[in-house]
Amino acid sequence: MATQQIQGLDPAAQWAGPVTFPGDHLYHCGRDRLDAELPGQVQARLAEIASGQMAHASLIAQKMVETYAAEIPAYAAIADPVLEEDIKWVSAALVRIWLTILATGNPISDDQLAPIRQGASRRVVQGIDLQSLLRAYRVGTRVMWRELLATPGWTEPEMQGVLGRVAEWALDYADTLATEVASVYLTEAQDAARQREHRRSQFLSVVLAGPTPAEHDSYPELHDRHVVVITEAPGEASLAELEETGAMLERAADVALWTIRHRRVIGVVPAGPAASRHALRGRLAGLLKTMPIEAIGLGCDASSPAETRESYAEAAAAVELGRILRAGPAAVYDYLDLGPVSALLDQPARSRRLMDSTLAPLAEILRHSWGADTLEAFLVCQGHLKEMAARLGIHQSTVKYRLQVIRKAPAQACLQGDRAVSVLIALRLRRLLGPEPPGRPGHHLTTALPARWTS
Repeated sequence: MATQQIQGLDPAAQWAGPVTFPGDHLYHCGRDRLDAELPGQVQARLAEIASGQMAHASLIAQKMVETYAAEIPAYAAIADPVLEEDIKWVSAALVRIWLTILATGNPISDDQLAPIRQGASRRVVQGIDLQSLLRAYRVGTRVMWRELLATPGWTEPEMQGVLGRVAEWALDYADTLATEVASVYLTEAQDAARQREHRRSQFLSVVLAGPTPAEHDSYPELHDRHVVVITEAPGEASLAELEETGAMLERAADVALWTIRHRRVIGVVPAGPAASRHALRGRLAGLLKTMPIEAIGLGCDASSPAETRESYAEAAAAVELGRILRAGPAAVYDYLDLGPVSALLDQPARSRRLMDSTLAPLAEILRHSWGADTLEAFLVCQGHLKEMAARLGIHQSTVKYRLQVIRKAPAQACLQGDRAVSVLIALRLRRLLGPEPPGRPGHHLTTALPARWTS
């Protein structure tokens, strides 16, 4: 049989000039088996139609992407134009490979599969789940087949008789791609999980042990401004729940790196202006309603691995002090609020002197059982009645009565200006420091404090 010449093949498919189509070639369609031979003139016409449709691969890919978004929730949620373009590029490759098979009858080569494999690997890190990805390939093959059949050439009588055979090849093609994609995706997911576990293990060393400078350099996240977040779970929390907490921190708080230590999840969050820290506290507070978390601590900003360890220590101190100072429901504790108290506790004798001297003028108010708590609420809430009532868990009329008592006290002026800051710190120290036993100066810290403050 005479050899047919096919013109106009797309350079994007790595074709250069006319391609020779042998009339007796059998279609592999990426499979090891061979399909029955088609009549030579039908093969030639099939190749001609396929090569003519190659120029429309990008348009077909665009319709495929639009259908993904309409039928697959994971794709509908994509808002990144770069990711959308990546998906379109892989879809166009899918169309070109299929048309190449129809035009040449050759099996799929490794070079042709490269963009499909690369796309599957990228979907792992881009967060597209495997079921959605495989569904996209099924949907994409269907849309491609529909769009290709809309070409007038397929309505010719000689082509109508081979549509069934070509449809079988299309199904084989879709099955081949799905198998390849699933294999690549699972392998990449396993590798990513191992890398993630390794990075988390290294991060724990950075935070707690301080490795060599060479190890520091593998963490660009720790050289940008960041803050350490600690979540503390109940004692019965399972490892799976802690893992889920880490995953939720990634989604809700943009945590870039996290690890687990005992009942705590330790994470690094990129730091921004003060407004973003306030927003971060709000997002973290939202997790308290949905996750098994008893407390969340925030450290100060850091911009190096050494400062990361400091921020971690500050977040831990915030959790420990916050839970003691604020008995009640789970909350977010910020070291920026509790840092002065923490620093003073490192010098117990000076803390006692500051506390006693600052609170001495307020002794009349502190004689009331409610005095200390109400004074602290007054300072924290800046005198707002509704907020004080909510913080103290009492009726607003009760708050009004207590405020009247406070305002009649001679030392009411101590609750204004710079002295108010010292009073708030002293009140918190008062809650942390018990009465000093006679003859044993310095032995006054309550047993509720961590060991480093009681030793």
